[in-house]
Amino acid sequence: MARYRILIVDDEPAILSLLEAAFESRPWLVDTESSPTKAFALHRKQRYDLILTDKNMPVLDGIELARRIRRTDSRVRIVIMTGFGSLDSAMQSGNLSVDAYIEKPFDDVYAVADVVESALQGKEPAPATRRYAVS
Repeated sequence: MARYRILIVDDEPAILSLLEAAFESRPWLVDTESSPTKAFALHRKQRYDLILTDKNMPVLDGIELARRIRRTDSRVRIVIMTGFGSLDSAMQSGNLSVDAYIEKPFDDVYAVADVVESALQGKEPAPATRRYAVS
C-alpha cells in the first residue's frame, strides 16, 4: 500500500490532534500545521499527496489556501472541512476542483479518514454524514 503524504491544516490544536490520532492506523505520513501560510510554504517545499484544510482560519482561509495551491500544483488532492458550511463555499470549493467538502463537527472522525482515503484513490468519497463531494 502506498505511503501517501498528508498535510492537515487547522488553527484549532484539538482538531489537529483528533485527526492525527484517527489517521495513525492508516499507512500515511501525516504532518499538521496550524498556520495556513506556513502550510502553503511547507507544501511548496515537500509536495503532499493530499491537503486536508479547515475553511475558516485567520489571515488565510482554506479556500484561498486551496486557490494558491492549485496555481502551482494541479495534482494534489484537497479536502476542505468547515464548521460554517454554505452553498457558496461549497461551490467555491468545487470551482477549485476540491475532492470533498466536509462539515464539522464530525459525527465520526474515522469517516473523515475514509473520505481522505477515497480522495487519495481518486474515487467518489465514502459515505459520511454531512459530507459533500464536490468533484
